[in-house]
Amino acid sequence: MLSKRTPKTWRWGLVWGLALMCFAGTTALPARAFGDDNGDAEATLDQQWLDLLHYINIARPNMAASFGKTILETADDKDVYLLSVNHSDSLPTLRKGANLEGMKDIVEGLQKKIEAGYESWRQDPKQIGESIAMLGGGLRAYELGRQRIQRSGEYAIPLLIQALMDPKTPELLQERIVTMLEDLGRSAVRAYSVALQAGDLKLVGFLANALGRIEYPAALPRLREALLRPELQNPENTTRKLIVAAMISCAAGDASVVKKSPAELFYQLAEQYYRKADSLLPEADEGGKAFVWFWKEGTGLVPRPVPKSILCDVYAMRMARLALKYDPTFAPAVPLWLSACLRREIDLPAGQTDPLWGKDQPKAEFYALASSPRYLQSVLARALADGNTAIATRVIATMGKNTGAASLVAPLADGAMPLVSALGYPDKNVRFLAAETLMLAMPTEEFHGYEVVTSLMSDALREEGKKYALVVVQDAAVRNDIVDAVRGAGFEVIEESNLGQLLAAAQKEVGLDAVVVGPKTPADTVVATFRKQAMYNYLPIVIHQTGPTLRELAGRDGKIVLVDSAEIDAVKITDALKQAVALAAGKPLTKDQAMDWAIRAAKAVQAVGQRDNVIYDIRRATASLAEALKRDNATLQIAATNALAVVDASDAQQAIVALALSDADEKVRIVAFQAASRSVRRFGNRCDDAQARTLVDLVTAGEGSQPLLEAAAQLLGTMNLPSEKTPALIESTDKID
Repeated sequence: MLSKRTPKTWRWGLVWGLALMCFAGTTALPARAFGDDNGDAEATLDQQWLDLLHYINIARPNMAASFGKTILETADDKDVYLLSVNHSDSLPTLRKGANLEGMKDIVEGLQKKIEAGYESWRQDPKQIGESIAMLGGGLRAYELGRQRIQRSGEYAIPLLIQALMDPKTPELLQERIVTMLEDLGRSAVRAYSVALQAGDLKLVGFLANALGRIEYPAALPRLREALLRPELQNPENTTRKLIVAAMISCAAGDASVVKKSPAELFYQLAEQYYRKADSLLPEADEGGKAFVWFWKEGTGLVPRPVPKSILCDVYAMRMARLALKYDPTFAPAVPLWLSACLRREIDLPAGQTDPLWGKDQPKAEFYALASSPRYLQSVLARALADGNTAIATRVIATMGKNTGAASLVAPLADGAMPLVSALGYPDKNVRFLAAETLMLAMPTEEFHGYEVVTSLMSDALREEGKKYALVVVQDAAVRNDIVDAVRGAGFEVIEESNLGQLLAAAQKEVGLDAVVVGPKTPADTVVATFRKQAMYNYLPIVIHQTGPTLRELAGRDGKIVLVDSAEIDAVKITDALKQAVALAAGKPLTKDQAMDWAIRAAKAVQAVGQRDNVIYDIRRATASLAEALKRDNATLQIAATNALAVVDASDAQQAIVALALSDADEKVRIVAFQAASRSVRRFGNRCDDAQARTLVDLVTAGEGSQPLLEAAAQLLGTMNLPSEKTPALIESTDKID
């Protein structure tokens, strides 16, 4: 039986090692022992290989290169692989050859052919069929066939099952197949488990017995499912006894597992697949694909290849669906299925598709949109806990489309409010999206954390895509050196030496991307201060110290990087910051993303102001909106102008008029005049005297385009200035001396 600790990766050296175990002690194979009866061609290729090895051994690189190039150009991958295992000295000799002048590229080419040939050989149905037939021969043939089948792994399973189902299979061969089923170990568990659906109870018994000997808990749900079959309800049934024994074995002796509901077992396995438990990961030597298994009565096992990166997602969905099949009320399975469905799309390699997902089948967002808010909240809670920013972003965006305010802030059974918790998530995209979603939902009642929403939108307005690091150094002798190193790493620096002011210092800027703690500073206190705040749970922290206590703290925390250096080393600090930021759940925004969020935040504030929502005090965003007017981006200026027009504050109206009277782009100025007119009509004239005089001068001078002057005149009329201003305006119309 294969050990559960069998390595998950095949390297070509290991491949050769296994092959040499199979062929050790053999002489050269007879002509075309590889399945072709062209003996002369085989003898020639075999001799070329021997010559290659010979000239490597006597250090004649020119001659060795000649034979190596010929083999590379004329031999197929499978033949090169079989040559390599037929001659036991191939591996060490090729390694030696790689060091000879001009031989490195040739040896690397041969290695690639050997690796590719191994994959081709072990997948070859003809080879597998021959190997299965060998199981019915003498002891040496049986052992060689068994080892070859082990190397073929999952590829051999359908043919093994077919042989067991075939009534023409000799009894001795059938017995030996049954004996070696367990030798395929972990790689066979998924396939054997699915094959338990077979109508042939004798086959089911064989498979159950093998699964019990392999002892992987992943087989439990399908074994429990098999016990539900009507023909297996008799406690004395031999197959039933084998299934029960297998379940207890897979559950490490826990007999109570037999009474667990199938829904519970399928759900537990779905969770393990979603968590990508090591024991469930696909074998690493399958290239870029892995198999999803199906049972078709009359045909047997049918493997469907999918990109390896989504195998766990596909099986998590499958197991969650089966949990619901056996218990439609098993509510936790629904958000788990949704989470896996969303992650499946995210995990798909670029340019690839899921062949099991029909072309006309809706995308994951369709199912998310059709789901109730409580399920989406659970999906979000899982994403936040896992630090999966991609899923969190997708779920929040979906919630903003189909979920009302009350549902967005409704607590789950455990009291958690995932969308509110997202306001403190480390990734700015998630934070801002959660705030935007809650703001646009227009809640009618206050909720825990509501005051953070406007603050985050203000932060988004000021966001410029910069990275901020808080530097905490109490040792004045090294403070400047650390600050310079952090700046050199591309961060804006916030300095603080007072440990009691850490949080206040962190909140001065737009988000915090990292903390750097210098020598002789209580690092444990700094870490504890930030980790007590939910929004800083994922904040990366670089500590320029080391020691057993800190190493233990870093191991527990998972977001701490230690710099072990007696001197302040800028390179080490830069590397540590890169490593630390990579550990965090989010990434700093790019300049384009920052600008996009500033515009979206302005539009969200405008929407709240237009609806007169009483929960959010948008006046708190006035300063950030006014600052946005100074940014060199017309789209942002217009969005901020329209937002300020719905803010009931004198400085909001005055900021709009200041922009309108400035030398900004004319299009922006026209929008500003129009927005100022709306603000005056809604809240009254709050412009100061200087702005009023400048406005009158502009209109009376008549300098500017007609649309600009009309917008300015509209504002002037809306302001309802003292009547003595009007004659001056009329006087300005007389242009004839």
